[in-house]
Amino acid sequence: MKNKVIEISNLWAGYGSEPILHDINLTVLERDFIGLIGPNGGGKSTLLKVILGLLKPMKGSVKIMGRSVDSGKKSIGYVPQFVEFDRNFPVRVEEVVQMGRLGQRKLFQPYNSKDRAVVQQALEIVEMWPMRHLPLAELSGGQRQRVYIARALASQPKILILDEPTASIDSRISQSIYKLLGELNKYITIVIVSHDLAAIYAHVKSIGCLNRRLIYQENKQLTRDAIEQTYKCPMDLIKPDLTSVNYVPREVSDRV
Repeated sequence: MKNKVIEISNLWAGYGSEPILHDINLTVLERDFIGLIGPNGGGKSTLLKVILGLLKPMKGSVKIMGRSVDSGKKSIGYVPQFVEFDRNFPVRVEEVVQMGRLGQRKLFQPYNSKDRAVVQQALEIVEMWPMRHLPLAELSGGQRQRVYIARALASQPKILILDEPTASIDSRISQSIYKLLGELNKYITIVIVSHDLAAIYAHVKSIGCLNRRLIYQENKQLTRDAIEQTYKCPMDLIKPDLTSVNYVPREVSDRV
């Protein structure tokens, strides 16, 4: 039986006195690959903040690896949606990935041989080791995303959480990122937030639809009811094969 790595029970969360998330329940098992979709403002980023310990719940509970968020979040590697950096700042690829080791050491403790070995392994996994000495600014968007994934892997996480990992990346590079995630999923649990519905359907094991409330059925069958409840819009679901999902508004499809 697979172990539970994230347990969310009756979660309400938001900002001030206004809840964004309403009664969220979700159990993530080891080596799950879960995709979360939903409209802007639906609470996807809020949910990630709660899981990462950046936002306290109003009600309900969250457990990471059976522990409190404050204790269990050390088991999470996080890849944010946008990583801003000064292109004139001379930071090298290897130095960026070394930042993933900061939580594994005491303050001001120098990097040691174990840290260097872990960084090398992370860069080799994402196929960026030969570029370790290059300035980050010289890399393409897809290459930078691989570096950020390597930085998350350098913390040696049990869970990898990614927020829109293929945003602003062309489809060819996007496919390579998802292929990489598929390989990582052999030993790491992955939770991904994305608007790329076709890629989500093709690569993840299960899908959750989140718009303040979560619809999650432990599989990736996207029913019309789930989509319409999530996006609050009548839509036709067209699934010509098992590699893509297209959403067409009913008023448009009726005219075709």
